[in-house]
Amino acid sequence: MELLSPAGSLDKLKIALEYGADAVYAGLPDFSLRAKTTEFNASSLEEGIRYTKKLDKKIYLTLNIFAHNDKLKTFQKQISFLKKTQPHAVIFSDPGLFSLLREKLPQQELHLSTQANCTNWKHAEFWFKQGVKRIILARELTLKEISEIHRKVPKLELEIFVHGAMCMSYSGRCLLSLFLTGRDANQGDCAHACRWQYKVHTSPLPSLLRRGEIPAPLIEGGEETYLPPLPRENRGRVTTSSLAKGGQRGVFLEEEFRPGEFIPLEEDQHGTYLFSSKDLCMIEYLAKMQKAGICSLKIEGRSKTAYYVAAVTRAYRQALDHPKNEKLIQELRQELETISHREYSTGFYFNPPRNQQHPLNCPPDKGGEGGCFSLPSLPRRGRRGLFSPLPLYKGKIKRGSQDYSGHYTSTHTVISRVVKYHSHSGLAEIEVLNQIKLNDQLEILTPGQIHQFQVTELFSLQKQPLTIAHGGHKNILLKTSCPLEPDWFLRKKL
Repeated sequence: MELLSPAGSLDKLKIALEYGADAVYAGLPDFSLRAKTTEFNASSLEEGIRYTKKLDKKIYLTLNIFAHNDKLKTFQKQISFLKKTQPHAVIFSDPGLFSLLREKLPQQELHLSTQANCTNWKHAEFWFKQGVKRIILARELTLKEISEIHRKVPKLELEIFVHGAMCMSYSGRCLLSLFLTGRDANQGDCAHACRWQYKVHTSPLPSLLRRGEIPAPLIEGGEETYLPPLPRENRGRVTTSSLAKGGQRGVFLEEEFRPGEFIPLEEDQHGTYLFSSKDLCMIEYLAKMQKAGICSLKIEGRSKTAYYVAAVTRAYRQALDHPKNEKLIQELRQELETISHREYSTGFYFNPPRNQQHPLNCPPDKGGEGGCFSLPSLPRRGRRGLFSPLPLYKGKIKRGSQDYSGHYTSTHTVISRVVKYHSHSGLAEIEVLNQIKLNDQLEILTPGQIHQFQVTELFSLQKQPLTIAHGGHKNILLKTSCPLEPDWFLRKKL
């Protein structure tokens, strides 16, 4: 199976390939769903394509936005870039862009993005007949369903996500960011609103008003009630007339940096679905994925750090290279606890969406092994569901005196990255990312082994002795007893 790693920049592309990726995926500027966070421009992306090909590895360019008319006007520029650079494949989701790609670049290999929500074999067969070589399947599928797609369309390549963040909406088709901030996730500008911190109000809003918890400037007259979607100027506001009539009873969210703005929370028979999901981790089940007919394993994280890309790629590389070494697989699973992540899960691969767990403890019949978060029922009349009932666990939810925290966690923190090694002096130049001081017990992450190391001497670049250096510090020199290679990482256990 191919190991496919994220490349959010030229630097991360090189790190991914160095730490064991068979292929990388990178965003085409202005046409990728990471358009606002990609560090690529045309020049650096072209360099990245050349670099990848030189190593005899593969690079796929994502062009997976759902384009509006104005984007079509600028698409010809992208066609020229693709014709010039010839990436191994282009990942798309918009049928209109697919049509243009087929017309202008008939020989270009095309992959269907997970954004296209391919959830059945007929859907897969349709695109295969159109000339699509690979489909990145919807994250809502079980391994059983994936196996059936492979049996029905055996010549079609299947790719799935195996690690990283999962969007709370159906295959990433989110409206929450656009609704709250005006930033369209389907145009590559997601604000990650599902990961913000919220306070949950379950009492009637009139009582909040009497306690002075709703700032007066946010209360406006009129008969309008708050139901999404409203014009932007009315978002997050409740009306005095509705409060006077007895108020809007139900459940409302108040975001940490928008005090006094109340978002109505809707639910269906399964609960409510606004908060961010757990992270995906499938390193223990790679053999099952191969048996299901999957040919490419994709790591999420174009917006993550170079250290994250290195650590996760290294772990999955070793797991793929030693599939029968169960002891090593368990060690690699623990290794993935060292990086910053939310609580891990296996997504939907072993259970359909309706059986997924939620973060708060409750009876098993309400949400499986992890419990669920089910708020008091709202009136059925006039209710509209904005979001798909997927497994949503995170965001920090404050309810009464209790905190339900979905924060990031890790067992280690990255300290520095090796820039170069001076063999004549035994000094390594390192980029300081977090505090490092004398006598620190560190680990050295390499593409191969992990080594233990104690800090005995630190110097400035001018060879002045140091006892401590802080994150954001200019590069410093570190005395080592053995050579260190560029792009190795030093980390410390928390």
